[in-house]
Amino acid sequence: MNKILEIKNLHIHFRHHHQAVKALEGVDLDIYEGEILALVGQSGSGKTVTGLSITRILPPSAEIINGEVIFGNQDLLKAGPARINAIRGRDVAYIFQEAAASLNPVLAIGRQVAESIMLHQNKTRKEAWDLALDALTQARLSRPESIMRSYPHQLSGGMNQRVMIAMAIAAAPRLLIADEPTTALDVTVESEVIGELLELREKFNFSILFITHNLSLVEKFAHRVAIMHRGRIVEQGASRRIFASPVHPHTRELIDSIIRI
Repeated sequence: MNKILEIKNLHIHFRHHHQAVKALEGVDLDIYEGEILALVGQSGSGKTVTGLSITRILPPSAEIINGEVIFGNQDLLKAGPARINAIRGRDVAYIFQEAAASLNPVLAIGRQVAESIMLHQNKTRKEAWDLALDALTQARLSRPESIMRSYPHQLSGGMNQRVMIAMAIAAAPRLLIADEPTTALDVTVESEVIGELLELREKFNFSILFITHNLSLVEKFAHRVAIMHRGRIVEQGASRRIFASPVHPHTRELIDSIIRI
């Protein structure tokens, strides 16, 4: 398999009251074509910052000290604003934890998905509308025509998350970054959303960086797992190997916590 993304020796600090807080310390991470890589860590470990740094969606207090993010033979940390904006949402798409917070509450779903398509693709409004309807159908939303006319507050959490998946896949990305995409959902809906996401990956052959605090969640579907702890990746490898013979003490702690549950 070919690499589609390489993160090399990435260091990111946050400035807080004239002090530097080290968020990432020398992160190295590769993602391959068509694979699912789970990035697992506790709150504050740096996993979300890692995902956001790929297309530089970082707050003003963040400072990239060192490192490279290679995508398409280009270091995205050195790319200009026009290039980053072209990649973000098209080649690299995101799904975040709180779907409702990512959607505009005063715009209908259809308009939001269609405008996203028009932003990243050279499509007319009619073409974008038809593609939005198709994307909602692909994301397994029942009555997609009705959903197109609905507003986020009229939909359940699971439905809004499916809308975010539809918006992401409509751009035909090479990499989908899913940051705690099911944390706000109940167990049944979580299982359904993950199943649908995996089906879409099979159909469209994009890679997934699945970011989560829940190691047990990714055991059945991740090809590889990377464990983050205090701003570093302390262990990574094939999923079966990680669960069968963890090396780092923090990985063993996470796995032991699954057994106790």
